[in-house]
Amino acid sequence: MMSRLGERFPEKSRKKFCQDNLRPGAILRINSPHTTPSKIKRCVVLAIKEESVSIALTYINTQKPSSPYLQQWQWPLTCKGREYLDHDSYLDCAQLYEEDLNKIKRMMIENMDVYLGQMSERDFLEAKRLVASAKSIPTKLKKKYGFLINH
Repeated sequence: MMSRLGERFPEKSRKKFCQDNLRPGAILRINSPHTTPSKIKRCVVLAIKEESVSIALTYINTQKPSSPYLQQWQWPLTCKGREYLDHDSYLDCAQLYEEDLNKIKRMMIENMDVYLGQMSERDFLEAKRLVASAKSIPTKLKKKYGFLINH
């Protein structure tokens, strides 16, 4: 059986890779427990809270939601110039998901292919702005990750 390229690196190198790349704006390809059934999805790391060992993510979808209310918090991402995408997509900034930081780190260390790249600063700032303005995300969650505006 053929192993993944990342598995051939020593664990110390894989940990360093994770340390260097797991930061806000990172694009990851992970198994999402937030879909039924769970499936592999691309997501964006929006914030990391080391003290609570948690990470805030938003998912990238190929379709806009059918709800006009939720559509206002979708950031369109064309695949041109974004090597981490296979199709034109939307970043769903209407929802913010929390994951265990150590779980995400283990995923990256075990499989370096989880990391797909880094979002541009323009896209990242727009994602943060949309998350901050999304009425669909609880205030408590926005506050925890620093997305409250004028508070």
